[in-house]
Amino acid sequence: MFFDDKKNDYLYNKIISQVVDNMREPLNKILAFSSVIWIDETISPEIKEFIKSIHLNGLELEHMVSNIDSFFKDKDDIEEINFDICELVRTFSKRENRALNSKSISLKLYLEKDNITVSFSKDLISKILENLIIFSTVRMLSTKNKEITIIVKTDKKNIKLYYMDTGTPVYIEKGFFTLDDLTKINCGLELRFIEKFVKMYSGTINYFYGKEWQKEVSEANILTKTQHGFKIKLPIMVENSSTK
Repeated sequence: MFFDDKKNDYLYNKIISQVVDNMREPLNKILAFSSVIWIDETISPEIKEFIKSIHLNGLELEHMVSNIDSFFKDKDDIEEINFDICELVRTFSKRENRALNSKSISLKLYLEKDNITVSFSKDLISKILENLIIFSTVRMLSTKNKEITIIVKTDKKNIKLYYMDTGTPVYIEKGFFTLDDLTKINCGLELRFIEKFVKMYSGTINYFYGKEWQKEVSEANILTKTQHGFKIKLPIMVENSSTK
């Protein structure tokens, strides 16, 4: 008897979705309870640090669960709307800067236009940026000048997102990270999540370093001293929607 691949994929995705839902309830309770204890003034500093560690690790787990949930969804399951990507990235930048400043990391943002309307998922854009920042923060622990830059440009129907940091480049053989590459550099699955989200919308993502990166930023008229970065291209722009 032959297996029905489509049926198996459907059942597999349903199981993953159920597992994610089952994880969310206890995880939300842990986050809520730890956040209440964390701000309790009667708790000793030692206990507060312990509770803080629990809460921050819970947030990391929540982020991973959210990634897994989106990873196993089809494009038809994603909520797609028209929105201003510039406004979303500005809001994201302000929120992340508060957390990054505590790690002595600055986040800079450059937008080619004031408003660019896209047809996409707000949640996926946020996840793409969040996962890129996780990649940077892990690799910039020993870097003195810690800086992340996000640049948003347009090209016909495409949004071009350039992401770079002042960390040390990762040397890989191909244009993007394989599972073996991630294992060698002791990196999580964040970059594979990004790849799935981008390709779901017929986009492309590449990682460049050294001379190839300098060529990419030069062609895009970007002035930077960074040695590596990502270029994401998504055909999601709504025509005649951008303003300078």
